[in-house]
Amino acid sequence: MAGLRLSSMPYYERWFIAGIIIGVLVGLGALSIYYLVVALSKLLLMAHVSLFPVTASQYWSELRWLLLMPAVLAAAFPLSYLAALALRTPEVGSDRVVRAYHRNLRLEANEAPAAALSSAIAIGLGGSAGMEGPASHVGAALAQLMSRVLGMSAEDRRRALAVGLGAGIGAIFKTPFAGALLSAELLYRRDVEPDVIYPAFIASSVAYAVYGSFTGFSPLLGLYVGPFRPLYLALFALEGLVAGGVAMLYPRALHGLSSWL
Repeated sequence: MAGLRLSSMPYYERWFIAGIIIGVLVGLGALSIYYLVVALSKLLLMAHVSLFPVTASQYWSELRWLLLMPAVLAAAFPLSYLAALALRTPEVGSDRVVRAYHRNLRLEANEAPAAALSSAIAIGLGGSAGMEGPASHVGAALAQLMSRVLGMSAEDRRRALAVGLGAGIGAIFKTPFAGALLSAELLYRRDVEPDVIYPAFIASSVAYAVYGSFTGFSPLLGLYVGPFRPLYLALFALEGLVAGGVAMLYPRALHGLSSWL
């Protein structure tokens, strides 16, 4: 009955309520990834290895753990992949969400814990990966699960995928506005999905509030407090061009290598 009442509401009222619910779920999902990564890092790496051993005895006592680091790193991604397979989710990340959006695929409920656990293993063991991909996957899976539980329409369930994706990234990076905009533009190469911007702003803001309540609200990369000079604008523009070029080359190289292997 609650689902029917929500589906019958006008767009703005419906997505105001749904956005808050999605935001709470996604914020909790992002926290699960964060704390799993921290727990594994402390258990397997930080508890045995310090970055700056200060005495000779400390150095030699930690050398055995340092020698094991290549093996730990080599095991990170196979273990991560096996964990995902065990939960029947062979692919983790935003690519899976974007594909599900365009092909009207259903993200299963088990994909949220699979993405959280497999990514935590890879990152917690020192693998070169970030939390934004699994956070977007967890967010989208939880959002679509919520939309099914509330009996929302097929079109709203599809929107929920994009809303959850942006909310997950907005929470992990502590950039709710950027996450909301990303949910609308990541779906296309040269277009945006305007219908998801309003609910994405609500969900991403709530997810950020939940996530920040436990991890703090300070910007992830800090704040610049030095003097400003007009020359910096030209340098920022140059930096943007370089970053944009790298952003174009990296996914092409990644997908090319994946298809070759």
